[in-house]
Amino acid sequence: MGNPLKSAFRMFGAFLLGGILPIIPFFFGHGYTPLIVAVGMSLTASFLVGSLKSRLAKTSIIKGGLEMAGLGTGIALLGFGIGTELANFGIIDV
Repeated sequence: MGNPLKSAFRMFGAFLLGGILPIIPFFFGHGYTPLIVAVGMSLTASFLVGSLKSRLAKTSIIKGGLEMAGLGTGIALLGFGIGTELANFGIIDV
């Protein structure tokens, strides 16, 4: 409950930050290094968000962090798998 416009801007900022974090390493590196850094940053950020959520909910911080990091990793793998299959079927060109 509160100001919907303020909530919308907060959500926009959160999505912008969360979406740009994994892209940043690709501006500064080549090869597999940016990929490894991006995965590490994403896992760390997901863990921290899950820990914060658990702290606010007064539950296990470690469990909440691992849950969020696991969900993020699973979703990323699912997206990668779908993209790979779409490329294999010739639906998209990579």
